Amino acid sequence: MLQKAQETETYLSPETIREISFFLDISENEIYSIASFYPKFRFSPPEDPSLSSAHTEKVEKVKCESKPRPGETRIALRNVGYIDPEKIDHYIAREGYSGLGKALKMTPEEVIEEVNLSGLRGRGGAGFSTAEKWRSCRSEPGNEKYLICNAAEADPVACTARTLLESDPHAVLEGMLIAAYATGATKGLI
Repeated sequence: MLQKAQETETYLSPETIREISFFLDISENEIYSIASFYPKFRFSPPEDPSLSSAHTEKVEKVKCESKPRPGETRIALRNVGYIDPEKIDHYIAREGYSGLGKALKMTPEEVIEEVNLSGLRGRGGAGFSTAEKWRSCRSEPGNEKYLICNAAEADPVACTARTLLESDPHAVLEGMLIAAYATGATKGLI
């Protein structure tokens, strides 16, 4: 569908992505993620000075236009499409960094226990407990520990991490800061 749409229109417009999303009953974000994985797809028209800047602006916003579906409650992606990812004030206005504030009032062990109670698990096949990973890291000897955010999302349909990194980077940074505090990490890498 994406290939046919681009052949017809010369690029994938927000309207086309919306229509494909509706037809396949998948979010616009997922459609964008799949298409943007392949370099052959374009999200703006070929260079043509007769196109208005308003149209071009609309095309550029396609990756943030994902709206929640009826009955859907977003947690990790709650800010996507609602904030400018480059403005920290937008993130803070939506209670950004309040989780970090709460964590800093607790001991690292209490933070780990809170994560344990949440049931948070890794997204890999084993679904290993995040609290156990953090506890294990915290108990390791050494003065310098590294926290690594794996941003190499190779699966084009599992777009949550990519969407979060592109559209709500402060959520990623806040999560890393909380994890670093809980584990005793002194350096973070994305």
